[in-house]
Amino acid sequence: VVFGDVQSFSKKSVDRISPVCPHFNQCPSCHFLHIDYAHELRIKTDTFKNILRKHPVKNFRTVEAPRRLTCLLYTSD
Repeated sequence: VVFGDVQSFSKKSVDRISPVCPHFNQCPSCHFLHIDYAHELRIKTDTFKNILRKHPVKNFRTVEAPRRLTCLLYTSD
């Protein structure tokens, strides 16, 4: 197992946003708060489809949450 830290970006994705949680860079819980929710759903959908590649599922669809989940320890409300 190898771990690393990003020191800088040569080019950031157009989907990158500022995370709403101030603990994002230290906390391992919220992996997708640095991208918009639509992109998060595409990544999760593609990952799930890849997992099920050997076991095709008919009528598969992604359902959006009514509200994007954020850190349980931090709320901006």
